[in-house]
Amino acid sequence: MCRVKLLDGSAWTRAIKGPFLGVCRMRPLTLEDLIPLPEFQARRKEYLSSHLRYIESYRKIRIGQRAVLVFENRQTLWFRVQDVMHLARIHDEPTQLLELELHNRVLPLEGGLQGALLLDGHLPPGDPTSSTWGDLRGDHLQLMLGGKRAVSANLLTTRQEDRCWGTAHWVHFRLDDQELRLLADNRESISVRLRTGDYDGQSLPLTDGVRQSLVEDLAGMQAAA
Repeated sequence: MCRVKLLDGSAWTRAIKGPFLGVCRMRPLTLEDLIPLPEFQARRKEYLSSHLRYIESYRKIRIGQRAVLVFENRQTLWFRVQDVMHLARIHDEPTQLLELELHNRVLPLEGGLQGALLLDGHLPPGDPTSSTWGDLRGDHLQLMLGGKRAVSANLLTTRQEDRCWGTAHWVHFRLDDQELRLLADNRESISVRLRTGDYDGQSLPLTDGVRQSLVEDLAGMQAAA
């Protein structure tokens, strides 16, 4: 994995020379990235434990009491696709390729970050947020960059059947060069806010570990170009 340290503004400007965004896409998973199903089955508990630790430490952001955002990348998707193939006993290559194609669609688009927004649909009777999720729009979810920029999400699950499900959505944040610099600048406080209906939740400032991981996603796309 490409290592990119969080930098102050001047150091970040010196670190990137030439265009950074909009020129590449995160490298998709291929059959070569997978391990044989018998090996995965034998070590599934180990892989699951490692996957959950990675999610908690580097990819998961709680937004108030009722919402969680989990950013996706090749590492998070690797376990998901391996586990699907394990549970469904998918051994033939054509079906494995189909599963890879479906999962690779969840990888971040070029110049952006992509994740799963998980909403608590098991609310007690009378909870004022119970009627807000159905009206969710992308601009209700924002990446707050140091009080200087607010990047609204693009809500990718907007079909009627997605709305009926209601409690899980795919979202994408597109960052320009200045916004990326703010994300990587450790002098700036970064958080995520969700405001919809009667719900108004904001995360704690993202840890250096989470920010490092997100910047590495974007740097990895550049390296793959």
